[in-house]
Amino acid sequence: KCLEMRRKKQLEPDVGPYAQEIHSWGSCRNLNLGYQLAGSAVEQPTPRLVVMPAGVSVVQICCSLFHSACVTSTGQVFTWGFGVGGRLGTGDENTALSPHLVSLPSAVSIACGTHHTVAITR
Repeated sequence: KCLEMRRKKQLEPDVGPYAQEIHSWGSCRNLNLGYQLAGSAVEQPTPRLVVMPAGVSVVQICCSLFHSACVTSTGQVFTWGFGVGGRLGTGDENTALSPHLVSLPSAVSIACGTHHTVAITR
């Protein structure tokens, strides 16, 4: 459920060491794709960009049934999806359709369970 991005030796010199974009697709019934679909649509059949703040480089992404989370190259954590039970770490139970920054010390890794999120920090 989690993917960690690492620089590969065969990358071109102008390609950064981490992911520059996140794309998601599939069922959005649980609002965990990172964006809102138009109208009453619940399926995204093709990859679609998840909009992240400018300059963010993702080093790890983790997905669960109800939410998704990522860690950036600077240790920031972003979460999105259903917020019930506080699983997004934003201090409330609100749903976030797009990535929201979590107030947390510098993270090195993250994992998503169905109803919780766990981070390893420095």
